This record gives sequence, structure tokens and C-alpha cells, in this order.
Amino acid sequence: MGSFFQHRFRYFVLKARDSISAHIESYETGKMSTKELFNRMWKDVYEDRLTVMKRYGGAAMEPTIYDGEKILVRKIPFPSTRTLFVGDVILHKHHGDSTIEQESCLGVARIAAMEGEEMVSTNENDLPFVLQKGECWVLFDNEAHKTKDCTDSRSFGPLSLGKIIGRVLYAFKSSTDHGQVKNSQEAMYEDSSVLSVELDLDELASSENK
Repeated sequence: MGSFFQHRFRYFVLKARDSISAHIESYETGKMSTKELFNRMWKDVYEDRLTVMKRYGGAAMEPTIYDGEKILVRKIPFPSTRTLFVGDVILHKHHGDSTIEQESCLGVARIAAMEGEEMVSTNENDLPFVLQKGECWVLFDNEAHKTKDCTDSRSFGPLSLGKIIGRVLYAFKSSTDHGQVKNSQEAMYEDSSVLSVELDLDELASSENK
């Protein structure tokens, strides 16, 4: 029972933290009143979810995620080095799209390096460089996979953290084939509370053929 209540407490703390981060600038600049701030926070904490479901397409993330699987994604409203870590599997807007969030314009990859890290190529003709503030390097788990419409940082270079929508927590193929996606240790600890509250296998199963 203690574990249950601990997860619930941490879950609501995470929701409150995300809500404050999303609205504090508007409040401090006078664009939102105190009443409006509390109303928005109430909705964020008690009505909205931290996760969203998507269907994954392609072979780029095999064997972690297979073509056609449903994925549960924790939304990260303000991506930063405090909320994302090397080893995390993330859902992101494609490199050239700054605002589009249609499913066909999204990609999934794993963070291989974060801002401040030096990138050294196996190609002697490529000079080493350091990832700038707000940048990360993302790679497919299936490194052999590469198509014109499905690329990672080996093709488009560093990815802006601002293009990251969220972290992939769970993959669901069927009622008998599903499991948690392996992310960084820091992320998996924090996300355990989110999964304990928002993971609904019946809901994933009901959307299996949608």
C-alpha cells in the first residue's frame, strides 16, 4: 500500500511541476491572473493526462519497438537536460518541421548524446564537434535501417530539444505481447509513477485494431 500511495503522490507532484512550468511565464508577465493560473493548474493536475497513445510505423526502432505497435508517450512540455537523458527513447518532430505534429510527421529515436558532449566520427574526413546548448544526437536502435523519409542524426545532424514531444514509456503489440521501453535509469525511476497511474492495458488492447 505504501508503494501505491508513494506512486500517486509522485505522480501528482510531476503533474503540478509540469503545469507550473507551462504557465508561470504567462503569470509572471501579467498575461494570466492568479485565479486563471489556479484554474489551469487544477485542470492540468486533476483532469489532463501526462501520456498520449500513438501507433508506431517502420522498422527503425527494432527490436525495441516493432512496426504497428501502439506506444505510450509521456509528454515533455519543456524538454531540457533536467527532463531528458542519454538513453531515452523519444518522440520528436522531424528535423525540418517546427510546428507540425501530425502522426506522419513524427519520428522515434533514442538519445545518444546531449549538449556539451563531443561528437567524433569514424570517418577521418569529418571533424569532431561539440553539441551546442539545446541540442542532442539521436539514433535508431536498428542502426542498419535508413530510408529517404526516415532518418536520424547521422543524416540530419543534431536535433533541437525543442522538437522533442515526449518520452516513449511502453510498447504494445497485443494482449500477450507488450512491455516497458528501456530508457535511462533516471527516466525509468520518474516514469514508474506515471505508468502506475496511466498505463491501461485494456485501453491499449481496445485500440489494438484502430
